[in-house]
Amino acid sequence: MTRNNNVEEAFLSIKIESVENTLSKVIAKIKKLGVKILNGVFILNGDNSGKLILMIDYSGAEYDISQIVDILREKFNLEVEYGEKRLGNFLLPLYSILRIEGRGEYERTLFQNVMLRNLFYVLKKTWGVVGNIFMYHAGTKAGEITAHELSKNMNSGNLKDLLEYLFEFWRLDGFIEDYKLQMDEAGFKVSFYGMFGYDSRSMDIPAFYVKGFLSGFVSEIVNKKPEIIMNEENTRVDYKVRYLQTNMNKEYILL
Repeated sequence: MTRNNNVEEAFLSIKIESVENTLSKVIAKIKKLGVKILNGVFILNGDNSGKLILMIDYSGAEYDISQIVDILREKFNLEVEYGEKRLGNFLLPLYSILRIEGRGEYERTLFQNVMLRNLFYVLKKTWGVVGNIFMYHAGTKAGEITAHELSKNMNSGNLKDLLEYLFEFWRLDGFIEDYKLQMDEAGFKVSFYGMFGYDSRSMDIPAFYVKGFLSGFVSEIVNKKPEIIMNEENTRVDYKVRYLQTNMNKEYILL
């Protein structure tokens, strides 16, 4: 979300034990404290519990964010987290809003993720390695478009800043569980952990989609065609990206 410098923004994550008894009371208390709710989502579990995630503006409250959280914890005896990460003009939560707790582990539940996983499966089962090439090309075009839109929205052409925002969004969206980014003068190396739909033994299509995405993304930002070396190891996929002084009209595919 785009940051507004005229407000004091933060994200709240509140674990609700009983929707019927607690949810409306928590929201009413937040508003009573002078906190403005800018956006939010409630994720319901099957046992009538859930998680309330809010983007708030507390500039009109008489308490700071830590005091607001303490008040909510004490009054309702609930687990409350808060915080944000700022990247350029964007404000991000520190935790994924698209994962819920269930059966002792995090489950990805978005319908679009189910569709994406099925797409990976059908392409791999039907086309085999040709599916990898198709997803590489699809990823390349998606990367170019995303780089153009993201650099415009962030008003930045700094590759490191743009990559960090992109990977944070992927993490929050549930596409990856975590990542590690290392920049140097010749390019960068990034490791992704727990890529959605990826299995090193039978489902490597997501890894080739990301390889194409990075190629298109980097090409659009630095105007150089990158060489990308991909290495797969269990649930981790590494990409070593090096900038090449090449004709941008010539296509290089390293599969």
